[in-house]
Amino acid sequence: MKNKNLLRAVAIVVIAALSLSFFLACEPTDDNNTNDINLANTEWKLIAFVDITNDTSITPTLLPYDNDTYTLNFTNDTLLKGRSSSNYLGGHYKVYQNDSISLKVAQQTFALEINEGNLFVESLNNVSSYHISDNSLKLYYNNRHNYLKFERR
Repeated sequence: MKNKNLLRAVAIVVIAALSLSFFLACEPTDDNNTNDINLANTEWKLIAFVDITNDTSITPTLLPYDNDTYTLNFTNDTLLKGRSSSNYLGGHYKVYQNDSISLKVAQQTFALEINEGNLFVESLNNVSSYHISDNSLKLYYNNRHNYLKFERR
């Protein structure tokens, strides 16, 4: 009888321990934030200006000798740097709940922008939300009617 009670107690303890470890292994999900990849220490190359409303996109004009144009590098939790068509960029970003983000980007050099350079800088400063996956970043602006589409470098 003692052995039966001992076996029953051991079984209860084992089941409780397994249940507890399963419970602790499950991470809670946050339905308000689909971006579980951190932007810090990531680098991106612009591949398109997308107009959702008109279902069109513009591929940026890239110079054949310069692979660093239209790039963004989120260097830590608040700083970013990059390149437009002609200038080095620097600034700050802040991520909020519900995929909201704000970017403050300024030119660090003052060459005249060519091609889509001005559109790139203006769009960055109007970004209000984002979506990130393993190899893609979308920065939405203009009330989510447009976005800048990047691929990871």
